[in-house]
Amino acid sequence: MSRIEQVITEIEEFVDNCKTATLSNSIIKVNKEELKALLDELRQEIPEEVAASQKIISNQEDIMMAAKNKAEKNLMDAKLEADRINEEAKRRADAIILSAKKESDVIMAEANKLKSQLVNENQIMQTAYEESDKIKQYASMEANRIVYEAVNEANNIRKSSIAYADDLLQSIREIISGTMRDSQNKFNQYVNSLQSYTDEIDKNRRELEVSIVPVNPNTGE
Repeated sequence: MSRIEQVITEIEEFVDNCKTATLSNSIIKVNKEELKALLDELRQEIPEEVAASQKIISNQEDIMMAAKNKAEKNLMDAKLEADRINEEAKRRADAIILSAKKESDVIMAEANKLKSQLVNENQIMQTAYEESDKIKQYASMEANRIVYEAVNEANNIRKSSIAYADDLLQSIREIISGTMRDSQNKFNQYVNSLQSYTDEIDKNRRELEVSIVPVNPNTGE
């Protein structure tokens, strides 16, 4: 707070503390000497405050001018630095572009060389594919031939096996038939023997019946 503001505050406090006149709330009784002393002090402080304010304003103008000059100098320095940085960046960019171009030329040369090699390799691969197709076709034909011959051989073996089995079965049938004939003959002989035994028994029975003499009950003979 400035001294002028302090004096004004003191005057306000002085007025507030004064007694009011009789039958009035707005009229006060003041001490003339005290009020005059405060006003004199205020009158003395005003020039000093004004001078101080003017000095501050002058100082502010000097400060603003110094700040402006410094800002202009900083701006100039910044512009020079920016120009230097741009120049350096341009120089480095040109160097990078030149290096990249050289590297690109080397890569393109390698690519063209590789492309030529790939063309040759493609021709080789094409020839290899053609040879592979021929080999596959030959292998397929050979496999079909082998399968055909194997099937024929298997059929021949199967026919031979069937013929051999049929011969064996025929031999077995003949053996069984011969055995059956022999068995039938032996059975017939056995039956004939039994029949002769039966005939002999019947004959013996008849002879026994003839040899029995009946007894007369009257004579006892």
